[in-house]
Amino acid sequence: MTNYEQSNNRTTNHKDKIMINLRFLTIASFLVLLLAGCGGGDSDQADNTNTQASGTGSLAMSLSWPSDDSDAAQVSQILAVSNTSLVPAGVTTIRVVLSATGQSTITTDFAVADGSGIIRSVPVGTWTATVKGLDGSSTTLYTGSVTGVTVTESQTYNCGTVTMADVRDSNDIDDDGDGYTESAGDCDDSNANISPNTIWYHDNDGDGYSTGATLGPQCSRPTTRYFYKDELTAITGDCDDSDSTIYPGATDIPNDGIDQDCSGSDETLASGNVYSAGQIWLDKNLGASQVATSYNDSAAYGDLYQWGRGTDGHEKRTSSTTTTLSSSDNPGHGSFITNSSSPYDWRSPQNDNLWQGVNGTNNPCPAGFRLPTETELETERASWSSNDRDGAFASPLKLVSAGGRYRNNGSVYAGSSGHYWSSTVSGSNARALYFLSGSAYMFIYNRADGFSVRCLED
Repeated sequence: MTNYEQSNNRTTNHKDKIMINLRFLTIASFLVLLLAGCGGGDSDQADNTNTQASGTGSLAMSLSWPSDDSDAAQVSQILAVSNTSLVPAGVTTIRVVLSATGQSTITTDFAVADGSGIIRSVPVGTWTATVKGLDGSSTTLYTGSVTGVTVTESQTYNCGTVTMADVRDSNDIDDDGDGYTESAGDCDDSNANISPNTIWYHDNDGDGYSTGATLGPQCSRPTTRYFYKDELTAITGDCDDSDSTIYPGATDIPNDGIDQDCSGSDETLASGNVYSAGQIWLDKNLGASQVATSYNDSAAYGDLYQWGRGTDGHEKRTSSTTTTLSSSDNPGHGSFITNSSSPYDWRSPQNDNLWQGVNGTNNPCPAGFRLPTETELETERASWSSNDRDGAFASPLKLVSAGGRYRNNGSVYAGSSGHYWSSTVSGSNARALYFLSGSAYMFIYNRADGFSVRCLED
């Protein structure tokens, strides 16, 4: 029987065998491996040494392979048997397994490179045909099956097209690219960080820092307290693995006897500083003579700055006033500049870049300190025991109700409320913390107003 005859489904009367012809074709965007089985009737001269056993028949089937080639064209079924390029990469052998109740299983392998093969003497009956595409190590890469295969004496049964499914993921493929497959011990082939070579770092308190203690290499996570490298911020350096607030780079609360940042010693506060809400502040308002002893301690009131101005004397509560606006960042005098016209600033034109950071223009704070931002004042306010004047004084900052100075006439008020500037600009105004009996919040104020300043370490 010629290849041409097989490809045109011309069945001659082979006895005693099933011919498996490995044809490769592309049909409807799938790679198809044609297995043409010929049998029944008289013997063909090419195989006249083979005799068909009584009660046997033959099969024919086609294999449909998965393919990524969506542009595969329709091609003739009359292709050279030696054209193996359409078989999926890695498949070197086709294994056909025939099984039926009461019958011995028939297993036959066909080398893809050979292009043809024979299954001899398939007994009459109903069979299940399982087809496998194997690689060079006999690992199943693809599989497909067809049931209800009826073998009739001296007849050829057309099994139709068997769709081959890619089963490599369930076998032995390194899916995560870590160099290990499941059979090589990879217990999580979806995560390249986990393999038999993984080192697990101990982080008992879950703060993202390890002491450097390890287990491994091993694939499985020892306990929930062990992590692979990329799950941690650092694999060494935690000086107290029983406390999640202690790790390299943590905020070290000064003078509490605990080395939170693992620097080797507890931070100590310089004289005149205080720690609150994660920040180091001056312990009193600029210009104050003492730390407050009550919410209305006048000795702790301090000075009243117009937003953005430097320490030039205008901040004193008893400074003189002038209605002449400044055209520069430094007015050149110490008078409080009043303004009753929009945008109610002491400077014309306005400058939004004043008081911005520790090196900001006109920063009135001592070296290393600056005005707090709105966010930092909000964080401080949120730490209070109560959101009002009493909470402000009860905080470590001991903020007092130092009052303020009106922009329109320069008059001063104090004793019932407090206003504390931030460095944050809001349109033509600026943001400040305000508190009194019963409430506290951030609000917008005119820049010509005079308010307290509490400096924060940068």
